[in-house]
Order: sequence, then C-alpha cells, then structure tokens
Amino acid sequence: MNKKRIVVLIAMVVLAAMLLVQLTACGTGAGANNGDLTVPEVTEANLNRGFSLYGIFGTIIKAFESLFQNYLLAILLFALCIKVLLFPFGIRQQKNQQKQASLRAKEVAILKKYKGRENDQRAMQQRQQELQQMYQDNNYNQFAGCLPMLIQLPIILIVYQAVVRPLAYICKFSDTAITAIINTIKSAPLDFGVAADAVNSVNEMSATAILNKPEYFAKMCEKIPALSGTRIPNFTLFGQPIGETPTALMTGGWTWLWILVPFLVFGAQYLSMILIRKLSYQPPSVQNAGCSVKVMDFMFPAMTLMMSFGFPVLLSFYWIFQSLLGVLQQLILKLIWPMPVLTEEDYKNAERALRGKAVSGGSGNAAPAGSRNYDPNKKYRSLHTIDEDDDDLPAVVKPAQPEPEPEETEKEETDATSRKESQAENQAPVLKKDNPKRKK
Repeated sequence: MNKKRIVVLIAMVVLAAMLLVQLTACGTGAGANNGDLTVPEVTEANLNRGFSLYGIFGTIIKAFESLFQNYLLAILLFALCIKVLLFPFGIRQQKNQQKQASLRAKEVAILKKYKGRENDQRAMQQRQQELQQMYQDNNYNQFAGCLPMLIQLPIILIVYQAVVRPLAYICKFSDTAITAIINTIKSAPLDFGVAADAVNSVNEMSATAILNKPEYFAKMCEKIPALSGTRIPNFTLFGQPIGETPTALMTGGWTWLWILVPFLVFGAQYLSMILIRKLSYQPPSVQNAGCSVKVMDFMFPAMTLMMSFGFPVLLSFYWIFQSLLGVLQQLILKLIWPMPVLTEEDYKNAERALRGKAVSGGSGNAAPAGSRNYDPNKKYRSLHTIDEDDDDLPAVVKPAQPEPEPEETEKEETDATSRKESQAENQAPVLKKDNPKRKK
C-alpha cells in the first residue's frame, strides 16, 4: 500500500476515534448531575465562561447568527470562513499537483529505464531512489496534500463542541450557570413544557431549545435573575432544535424528513469526491487503481453516513456545506492554476535527458529536462543503453611511454644480440663426417 494512502487511512481512523470520544464525553459535562437537582447560585461574577479555543469559534458563529437571525446560515458562513482561511493551503496543494504533472515525463523515462525488471528487487530499489532524487531535485513533496486534511480535524471537533454545547461556547455561560438552568428545568418540568417521563433526558441541547421560546426564557430569568439582559441565539430550524440528532427530532408528522439529512451528507460527500478528482490532477497509478479508488469513494461517505445518525443535525449540515464549498474551491484553483499538458516531444526529451543527450524542442509546459548538473554542450555516454551516435565520439588515444635510459638501452641491445647468436647456433645444420670405408 502506498504511504500516502496509509496516512489518509490513519487520519480517518483518528478522526472517527476523536469524534467518538467527544460524543461519549458530552454526557459527562454540565448537567450530568446523577439525580442531584440542587440549583447553584448564579451571579454576574460566575455567569460567563473564561477564555477558551472553543469560545473563539463560538464567538464567530454567534456574530453571524446575530446578523442574520438564522443559526443554519451562520454555520454556512462559518464553513465559508474556514475555507477562506485554508485557501492558501489549497493553493499550495494545487501548485504541488502542477509540479507533479510537469514531472510526469521524467517519471515515465525512469520507469521505462527499468521496464521488464520488476522482479529484480535491487533494480526496483534503484528505481525508487532515482524517483525520490528526481522529486527532491525539483522540490516536489508527495505528501503536501495531506496537510489541509489534517488541519481540518481539530476544526471539526471545535464545531462539534460548539453544536452540542451551545450554552457553553456560543452563549459562553459557565458550567455553574448551565447546571443551574438544567436543574431548574428538571425541578419544575411542567413550567417549561417538559413531560414528566422526559425529565431525565433534559441536557444542554434540549435546554437550549427550551430557552429559545420567549415565555420559557422569561420564566427562567425569574428564577435566575443573572440571565436577564442576555440573548439566547435561535438554535432552531422550522421550529425544531437542530442541535438534536435526526432520530430525536422524529416526533411525528413531517418530522420523519429529518432522517433524510444523513443521506444528504452521503450524497454531497460522494459527489464532491468524484468532482474534485475530475478537477484535479490524478497520477496514472490512481487512474489505473480502478476498483480500489471506487471503494475509497464509497467508504468515506458511508462512514460519515453512519456517524450522522448519532450526531446533531447541525453538524451534518456543516459537512454538507464543506463538501459543496470544496468543489467550488477546486474549480477556482483549476481556473487560476491549470494543469500542464505534456506532448510526445516532452516525453522524448525526458528520455534523452536521462541518457545524457542534448534536449531541444518541447511544448514548454513541462519542467526543464535534465538534472541540476546537466550541461547541454557536453556529450555523455550512456551506461545502460547503446547510444545511437557512439561513432561520433573521439577515439581513445593511449598515453606515450617515457623513453628508457641510455644504459638500460645498451644493456637491452646486448641481451638481444646474445639471444640472436644463441638462436643462430642452435639452428645451424650439423655436417656429416666422411666415411673412410667409402674412400677405399
């Protein structure tokens, strides 16, 4: 499995785990008093919450809500602000993809060099080293696209806390004030329109929905005077508290339509992933992945679909807004920084550069051929292929030998003369002696 996919998978698992922790922890916050209905005294001194990171984002959401008197529109504007803040990272990612597309010709040249040696482990290691060196020489980072996704993890957690604890991070009430509000409702449920059998289910989100009704808020101010003069944002949509889960909002009548919200999340994320892939550069390894890519496109939205049934409706709408704005952002990036288009000449130039030959022509859209130390005026000799113009290379001339010393020359000549005389004696014919009997 590719390293980048491993990072993405780990990030998704971490996100799911952190959201689950936050979901289980929300019941242990203010109001989870285990039957203790004591109403603490609330004064102006202990009414407001101190500084917190959640409170900063809650202040932004509250400012948008006060402008338009609509909490759902406030979340949309908040999602838009997050996209604007993260837009520089999107620009960096788009430029990184531009560089990756321009380096495609060099990648193909290196892959072609080792073609047919896929079973050779050492050759594959050398190929990977050459690819990594080429990326490094051209300042390309394979994992630059993971940063924006990782940055959004804490933002989603902050939005989640702002949604499930609006009194704490939107209204900035202290835990003492929130406990007093919840216990006041539980002590006199009928005064606040709560059925007797639903008293134990009162929490911070349901208390927020109760305080959104003017008559109940007036009664609460009578019991807790410190709340007078404060404003509770409108946390409802169509008269329903959107801080609740879809199943909790299904109380009869048309409210069954809330069950469609998780499926809207699934559809928005699924379509956005497909459109963003079409609007951005995809390397051939991803294009040829086929079934695995389709599985990834389906699994992540499916996981979000399952979580949306247990999360507040407002968080589901935030995911929908983020998906749609993500498509719009990618479309803008593509128009401003389009992907380069390589020609056949660019691929040929990359192969010549890898073999050390001079490069000419090209479309101009690809990255400069050759490495940092490449000299177009110098002729190189390939180590892995036979160059077509090896005959044009200058002949190799052996260096001249130094002249021997005079004494050594005389000695060598004397030795040579002695050897010749010895050979001549050995080769001389032997004369036969006359036979005395023949003379007679």
